[in-house]
Amino acid sequence: MDTQHQQIENYLEFAREVMQKTLELCQAQQAQRDKKLQLCQKN
Repeated sequence: MDTQHQQIENYLEFAREVMQKTLELCQAQQAQRDKKLQLCQKN
């Protein structure tokens, strides 16, 4: 029972890290898109 609980904890921790990295990646891509949009609007 204890080891199963530990496995769940490990999985949740891993899932949180993946979510965080995905979020950062999405924000970076969004920032790049915004820059391209601004460049297009200037021209």
